[in-house]
Amino acid sequence: IVNDNNGTLFRFEKLANLQFLRGRVRHPSVEDDRSLTAMPERRLVVIEPAGLHARPAARFVQVASRFQSAVTIRIGITGPIGCGKSTVAGWLGELGAVVIDADAVARAVIDGDARTLAAVLDDFGPTVQTRGGDLDRAALAKIVFADPAALARLEAIVHPAVRRSILASIAAAEDAATDAVAIEAIKLVEGGLANACDEVWLVTCEPDLQLDRLAARGMASSDAVARIAAQGRIRELVEPVATRVIDTSGTLEAARSIVEVAWEAALASPRRDGPRTREEA
Repeated sequence: IVNDNNGTLFRFEKLANLQFLRGRVRHPSVEDDRSLTAMPERRLVVIEPAGLHARPAARFVQVASRFQSAVTIRIGITGPIGCGKSTVAGWLGELGAVVIDADAVARAVIDGDARTLAAVLDDFGPTVQTRGGDLDRAALAKIVFADPAALARLEAIVHPAVRRSILASIAAAEDAATDAVAIEAIKLVEGGLANACDEVWLVTCEPDLQLDRLAARGMASSDAVARIAAQGRIRELVEPVATRVIDTSGTLEAARSIVEVAWEAALASPRRDGPRTREEA
């Protein structure tokens, strides 16, 4: 399969029909030659190499090696708290994706960047500082999830560094020719990362189940309600750009099956600028 950046997909069902002409691949159904060396971001999959008949497999592998890199599909994962974003991201990791957790990146940024930590402590004061001078994350969470203006201030401090780190991790995954990279981020759309993705997956579930899952984590009911309320517009923001909606309201097995089907469809779809729409998926 040769898949180019313009979305053109050539499937060679019988490799015996391929002709190798000075580093180019020709197939009877393709009007023009497609130069391998001129296509640095194409993927070539060998299908039944034994079927090359008149052409030795070694020759085919030699031509395939001229591809500079495979295409890495970027999947953005977002959705309300308690709906299963991390579970879905974990399944994608098991299927072969490199998973980037924006929350973990944010924690690493604050812990590893003295200037960012100082800015947070300076803005929010001693109420978010432990006796040892560290950040009291629980105290900070109570403030920002109860006050949208406070949340916006925190994001303004932390998000620029978080975005740089995430983009660097995406680039590293692509350099390693990974099949896919999954970015789990609650602010995927607002932070502008959705535009860097090939697909945006909205992970959702029934509201009662959402509350039950947060309670199972040990979260107080009042805290759960506050966090859900703070994310009240997430469906409204994400649905217009969502490529796929992953509903996890059923059993784990059913949700996993939905994710596996979506994964295969994502890998089979051509690259484009910005996320695919649901109609294109």
